[in-house]
Amino acid sequence: PSGSDGFWKLWTDTLDMSPIPSDAQFADLIIPTVDTARYTYLLDIAIRHKQEILFVGPTGTGKSVYIQQHLMRGLPQEDYLLNF
Repeated sequence: PSGSDGFWKLWTDTLDMSPIPSDAQFADLIIPTVDTARYTYLLDIAIRHKQEILFVGPTGTGKSVYIQQHLMRGLPQEDYLLNF
């Protein structure tokens, strides 16, 4: 992705490397990877431009989890109302 300064960034430079909270539930953890950064970026761009998007891939790779996490925590609440 292109940074706000107009230069390209590595996907690894966009990862959130915050420590995992000690009270975190295992089922709620999403470990940041290059793939999660890519998927989240593409999802965010599609949502902001009101474009439909379809994630495809093998079972158990986290597609639904990435989407749900971004919809629940990654969008400005003042701009988006979740209804599901």
